[in-house]
Order: sequence, then C-alpha cells, then structure tokens
Amino acid sequence: MLHHIVDPRTGLPAAGPWRTVSVAAANCAEANAASTAAIIMGDQARAWLAAQGVPARLVARDGSVRLVGGWPAIDEGVLEPPEMCRMPAGPGPVAGLSGRADPAAVVDRPSPPGATRRLAGRTPPGPRRSPGGRRWR
Repeated sequence: MLHHIVDPRTGLPAAGPWRTVSVAAANCAEANAASTAAIIMGDQARAWLAAQGVPARLVARDGSVRLVGGWPAIDEGVLEPPEMCRMPAGPGPVAGLSGRADPAAVVDRPSPPGATRRLAGRTPPGPRRSPGGRRWR
C-alpha cells in the first residue's frame, strides 16, 4: 500500500508503520501538521506526539490501534461526531449505475443570467480578477 503523503527526506511515499493518524489540536491546521509529521516520523511518532502533549489515534498498517496523549480509549478510540455535525445520508445507490457517470444522463442546464460559461479550450474574455479586484496571473 502506497501512502499519499510524501516523505520529504526521500521524495517517496511515506513508508512508516501508520496507515492513518488522527490528532486533536487547537485548530485544523495544527492537527493536520501533527498527523502528517507523525506519518512521516514512523516509529518515533508516538513518543513525539506524547512529548507535544497532543492526543492522537494511530492506526497501523495491520489495523491495530495505538492511542497517545489522552485520546479516549472507549471503543478503541473511535469517536462519533455530534448529531449536528454529521452529514445527512444520501439517497443511496441508483439502480443501474455502476458508479461511473453515464454521459447520456448528463443534462445541460442553462446558466443563470450574468454567469460566464466555460467552454472546453476557451476562457472568458478580459483579464481574470479575484473577488478583491486583484489581477490573476
């Protein structure tokens, strides 16, 4: 199994023991940085996370779970989000579709008034600008 996280020391996918690392931090940027670093650190990740005082749940490639820094141990550390944070269930699978979009089923809808439509190989006329008015390069 190749990881999507690249080890900057080698330029290759991270080859450590962790399949996933979940971290609780003050904000999502800190949590993402700590979990990414833990995957790259490999075996040293648990000691580093504990030294940082960061609660974490590490899942090894074999599926075993390690909990660090006060991550709740109930149900092997699996936490359910509060009801208000859960995504609503979708309508479920559609009969007859194999997961790929059927080109014949795509409906071309008209654009709302004032909207610019992008056509394959063409860009809207004029300079592109950000919402703040700065010109894009």
